[in-house]
Amino acid sequence: MVGDIVRYSDGTEAKIISGAGVAGLVWDRPMAIVGSELDNGDRIIGPIHNDSTITQFADEPPIEGLLDPAYMPKLYEDGQHG
Repeated sequence: MVGDIVRYSDGTEAKIISGAGVAGLVWDRPMAIVGSELDNGDRIIGPIHNDSTITQFADEPPIEGLLDPAYMPKLYEDGQHG
């Protein structure tokens, strides 16, 4: 999840700062995915799972917030995402 901490084998830590955008929200936070950026400049490169995928087609509008560190989900009055 965006905001979670990654711990490296040497004990150092980094925060996940980008994720799935509106394509994958859990508890108002975007899911971390392969390609998510960390605050130290690294990116998540695995493990790769084939259980689910997010596909961005070139001829469709971009997925709001996909791998965008500045993305913050919008909540509407009823508490739902739009």
